[in-house]
Amino acid sequence: MDTNGFPKSINETQREFLRLCEASDGARGGPPRGDVLELLHASGKSLHLLAHKEAQNHLAAYPQAGTFGV
Repeated sequence: MDTNGFPKSINETQREFLRLCEASDGARGGPPRGDVLELLHASGKSLHLLAHKEAQNHLAAYPQAGTFGV
């Protein structure tokens, strides 16, 4: 845990969320909802692109396996 009670960040999304929390200019002292939603959208899109690339690579490497075997 760091000094403000948050667990240690392990990825960029968590570091950015912590930065938003530390800025604390949203409703009731929390991070602005819009900023959090933008962060989640960007992180989800990045994860989706990575997962798609990995799935394509595995399908190319193991064409006999089919989509459920990969």
